[in-house]
Amino acid sequence: MNYETNLAQELDLQEIIRISLKNRRLILAIVALAAVAAVIYSLLTPEIWSSEATFYALSDKKADYTINDTVMNKLIADLMEESAENDAMVALTIMNSRTMSEDVIRRFKLIPYFKLTDADSLVNLDVAIKRLRKMVFITYDEESYLVTLKVETKSKSLSRRIAAYYLSRLDHYLLNERMVKGRRNRIFLEQRSNEVWAAMDSLQTAISDFKSRHKAVDLEQQSAGLISQYSALLTQKMKLEIDLALARESYAQDSPLLRGIEEQITLTADQIKDLESSQAPGAPLFRLDLAQIPSLSAQLTLLQMQADVNKSVYDYILPQYENAVLEEQNHTPRLEIIDHPREAGRRVRPRRAIICIVSTLMAGFLGIFVSLIKESFNTPHIEQQV
Repeated sequence: MNYETNLAQELDLQEIIRISLKNRRLILAIVALAAVAAVIYSLLTPEIWSSEATFYALSDKKADYTINDTVMNKLIADLMEESAENDAMVALTIMNSRTMSEDVIRRFKLIPYFKLTDADSLVNLDVAIKRLRKMVFITYDEESYLVTLKVETKSKSLSRRIAAYYLSRLDHYLLNERMVKGRRNRIFLEQRSNEVWAAMDSLQTAISDFKSRHKAVDLEQQSAGLISQYSALLTQKMKLEIDLALARESYAQDSPLLRGIEEQITLTADQIKDLESSQAPGAPLFRLDLAQIPSLSAQLTLLQMQADVNKSVYDYILPQYENAVLEEQNHTPRLEIIDHPREAGRRVRPRRAIICIVSTLMAGFLGIFVSLIKESFNTPHIEQQV
């Protein structure tokens, strides 16, 4: 057994203490140097402040079942749990999107904050997006579906404002931009109802002006019956067109329901065409036989007929529009904020006390290790001289 092996076996705690005391100046020098470096580093490192917010992204989707079957109740619970998970994942996807990141960078002027000076603005933007993702941390609890948003910057106020903007931008997107079930129908019905309402308003104005100028009177009973029949056909055709547009959002193009509605529209259109041409064969426009009726009264009746058609269509659209609004609200995730972002009281980094303590301890161990190596090299040399 050589000398190095014997020395390794004899290096017990007392021997380490003896060697450390012998080389105490070296150890103290290393510790002092490390402590000074740690203090300088902790003082020069920028202070990082964090602002945190927690929230749930929940929709009002509820299953109102009265079945007391245990299996059914478990199925409903699983569906609701899946819905909650989907809502949470939607919130995470939106906040991690490139569009959201670019919006935050532009709003808070983060390119100068990151000190990016490339001549190409797109290069600066891409680099800023990467750095933003190291500054904003978004996670969620898989059991409770609680989403946590944490922003870390060099400013207390900036961290809080960025976190608050993420929440407000996410809430605005969910309420106004995300296309959820029911929103497409609501948009279509809203546009259609606005068009019909505008037509009703203009017709009422036209009727009022007409009566004021010409002192118009009502048509006779025979003309009123003919106009009522024509109005009913027009109303039926417009309702069927609305039903067809809504059905195309939910059913395939070759669906029997769609074909049935299209056949009804075609049949109604043929009846209208026959009625239009019945009084004057070959005439493309609807003309009543008004030989016994004053011309001004016929014009007034035509205006009133158009107003009645639009009112009937509006009355038909309004309930469907209200149902679409309710359905949209029930399927739109809302933010239930648990903790609002606020300015931090303590910085996240640097932890100066921890840095100094850890650096000092590591330097102490390093000094002892260096002393042991130094002693292992010096001892054989001394023995050889003896």
